[in-house]
Amino acid sequence: MASSKKGCGIGCFTIVIIFIILSIIGSFFGSDDNSNSGQKEEKIEYSIGQTVKTEKIEFTVLSTDKQKSVSIDDSGYFQYTAEGNNIYYIIKVKIKNISKESIDLDTSGFKLLNNDISYTPSMLFTDSAMNFDGINPGTEIERNLYFDIPEDADLSNATLEAGDNIFSDTGEIKIKLN
Repeated sequence: MASSKKGCGIGCFTIVIIFIILSIIGSFFGSDDNSNSGQKEEKIEYSIGQTVKTEKIEFTVLSTDKQKSVSIDDSGYFQYTAEGNNIYYIIKVKIKNISKESIDLDTSGFKLLNNDISYTPSMLFTDSAMNFDGINPGTEIERNLYFDIPEDADLSNATLEAGDNIFSDTGEIKIKLN
C-alpha cells in the first residue's frame, strides 16, 4: 500500500516539474506583441468642456473651483473644512449613461495629477459629491470630486486622470484642467 502512494507522489511531482519547465520555456519564446490590447493602452487628453464619449458613458468636466470649506447641503449649516493650510480643489463633472444597463460609479478611478504629484479624491458626504452613484440608462448626473490639496499648490499643469473603472472600453483618459 505504501509503494502505491509513493508512486503517485512521484508522478504528481513529475507533472508539476514538467508544467513549470513548459511555463518557463513559453515565457522566453512567447510573443511580446501587445497589439491585442488595442486602444486600451492609448492615453487621450481632453480639456474642460469637452465631452469624452465611450460605449457606455459621456463624461464632461464642467468647471473647477477652490474652497477652504464645503457645505454638506444647501443650508450651509454643516461644513467640511480643510485642515491647516489646505483647501478643497473641486472638479464638477457631468456623466451620462448611454448604455442599456445601470452603471455604478465611485471616486477610486480618479486622480488629480500635478506635475509629478498625484492626489486622490477625498470622500466628503455632501449632496453634490460623487461617492457611490448609480446611473440608470438614459440619465445623467452632475457631481463634484473633492481633492484636499495645499493652498499654495500651483495647478497650472493639473490634469484629471480617469482610469479603467470608468473608461474600461477606452483606457485611461486625461483632462487638462486649465
